[in-house]
Amino acid sequence: MKEKDKDKQTSDGPDPIPDGTSFVLTLAGRLDISNVTCLHDVMEEGLASGKPVHVCSQDLGHLDTATMQLIYSFAQVIRASGQTLSWERPAPVLETTAVSLGLDDILNEDTVVPA
Repeated sequence: MKEKDKDKQTSDGPDPIPDGTSFVLTLAGRLDISNVTCLHDVMEEGLASGKPVHVCSQDLGHLDTATMQLIYSFAQVIRASGQTLSWERPAPVLETTAVSLGLDDILNEDTVVPA
């Protein structure tokens, strides 16, 4: 994937919270099957960090089923590893897609900071 496409997919990328205690995964723009591999790589970094994972998706505009399934799987793996997963302002498209696929339980656990 081209670097510019990676920027579209993860906005500013997985930047740590300023104090460095969390791994931040920013979901922004259009996420679909064409960038699932890149997103998976970023998610692997989050898992390998061993830090709590904080997901920001307020700038997410489009999300397809394949990407939603990847996000759901990632949430399950993070929790199974003992890491914490928190959501900041889940985008409406993320909530709608999760509900329509019956995967909204990932948004109901741990911490969700409302929009």
